Amino acid sequence: MPRFGFRKEERLSKDKEYKEIYQGRSCRNAFFILYFIPNRKKMSRVSFVIKKKCLKSAVLRNRLKRLLKETYRLNKSKLKGSFDMLIVAREINFPLNYKEVEGRAMDLFGKAGII
Repeated sequence: MPRFGFRKEERLSKDKEYKEIYQGRSCRNAFFILYFIPNRKKMSRVSFVIKKKCLKSAVLRNRLKRLLKETYRLNKSKLKGSFDMLIVAREINFPLNYKEVEGRAMDLFGKAGII
């Protein structure tokens, strides 16, 4: 039975890991850029980057991160294989509601061919 939490082991945290992912494949849409590489672990790992330049308000940056984490948490069982992923927000010009963020993120995963 799959686990639906977002545990510490599923997060990227080391600078070395970020640098490796930036060298991997990427896919983009109008709202996000997805960098990803396959890994040899049992689970996918993910991190989210929302630059201050994109969203000035810390409250909105944190809300977007929470929405992206929830999207990943609820849909990680759909991933084909295990990946190290980095999702970077581009210029955000849409309301930050869950359905909109989920739709844009799932569109990006589909475009990348990992779901």
